[in-house]
Amino acid sequence: MAVRVGVVGTNFGAVVHAPAFLSEGAEVVLCGHDPSQLKAAAERLGVSESTLSFDALLADDTLDIVSIATPPALHAQMAISALEAGKHVLVEKPFAHDAPSAARMVDAARSSDRVAMVAHEFRYSSARRRTAELIAEGYIGSPRFALARFLTGVRRPTGPREYRPEDDSAADGAGLLFRIGSHYVDCFRFWLGEVVGVSGAVWTLEPDRVEAGVPVTADADDAYSFRLNFANGCFAEMFGTRDAPFGADFGITVVGSEGILLTPQEGVNPPPHGELLGARLGDDGLAPIPIPERLEPFADARDERMAPFRMLVRDLLRAIDEHGDSPAPNFDDGYRCQVVLDAIRHAAEEGRFVKVPS
Repeated sequence: MAVRVGVVGTNFGAVVHAPAFLSEGAEVVLCGHDPSQLKAAAERLGVSESTLSFDALLADDTLDIVSIATPPALHAQMAISALEAGKHVLVEKPFAHDAPSAARMVDAARSSDRVAMVAHEFRYSSARRRTAELIAEGYIGSPRFALARFLTGVRRPTGPREYRPEDDSAADGAGLLFRIGSHYVDCFRFWLGEVVGVSGAVWTLEPDRVEAGVPVTADADDAYSFRLNFANGCFAEMFGTRDAPFGADFGITVVGSEGILLTPQEGVNPPPHGELLGARLGDDGLAPIPIPERLEPFADARDERMAPFRMLVRDLLRAIDEHGDSPAPNFDDGYRCQVVLDAIRHAAEEGRFVKVPS
């Protein structure tokens, strides 16, 4: 009998979550709050079951998994309710609205016997996963520092954009630090270990919006910078913005005592079949590093996030089938990432270096 998954959210949930589960042989029940969007998404996906009620979704005893792709302010309540209803859970990033909410989610996961993961699918992008392996194997020697950049320009007509709380309201957990920075914080933790301190800043470079024709102001950040200090003595720095006109500059560089690794990318997301460059002391210069086929088991051209997301789903389904522990990236990873994100915001507000609780 096929695993049954309730996907909550008709935006990213219908673009990646639901198609990924369907491609891995699961049955999907789609849940959303807007009737017309829900109907259109279900028809587009060929999904025969849908509901406007999250409570009804949880009451469905035939449902095995709840996959949550809603705004972050809703993640904690939904994830905890799903775990208490006996469902396995996958939560979209950013994991939560703040660290206390994230801690409650972790407690709920630990109190259950359910598999609970967070959708940091870019851990499965081949170049990033191979970088993690090479760092662990000592390719660059002792890691010293990492640098990341994310510069893109929003394509929009002249004049203010329409106000959208999910994009423009800090109270709803919006902002580029949470939306994109969370992926990079998780990547750096994946590669370099635990963060012990941070400094940072956030800005709203383009705050002007309109709502029903009336000018309003967005307070969610559209640019950020941070520095992360790690327990092993290395550090990482990043600048990101979505308001760099004609911006198209992305990638991560990791430098160690014996070499260097670069993961360039042409667009916003790391490609599933990525490029990796490296060099070690004694080499003539940077050269491509082959990606093992085991890290690129298949291609999925529908969306560049689809292949890594499907690999995450495979780990989730495998853990459920084997009655195993929640594989990384799990709720503990989500919590540690959220603690770092909160610390960056505190550092920005207070203009100082902030220690990260262990």
